[in-house]
Amino acid sequence: MRQYAAQSDEEFFADERNLYTVLHLLLIAIEAIAAVCSHILAKTAHKAPSSYSDCFEGLENLGMYHLNIVGQPNNHSSVILSGTQ
Repeated sequence: MRQYAAQSDEEFFADERNLYTVLHLLLIAIEAIAAVCSHILAKTAHKAPSSYSDCFEGLENLGMYHLNIVGQPNNHSSVILSGTQ
């Protein structure tokens, strides 16, 4: 991912394979995070989430996760896991 982030927009979008590669890597990362989230929720709350959002809401309800999304375009979201603040 770093090699793609280091490219200028012009260089990155000049080869559409870059976009597809980054999208694929992000999809894999999101699925892996959701799988970990699902396992944590199943072990701690004895609940099987029905969706990715249900999983993260379940962790937030348990006080294990907090998502702070800044409402401004181009700002990064921050994820705060309990015990890491």
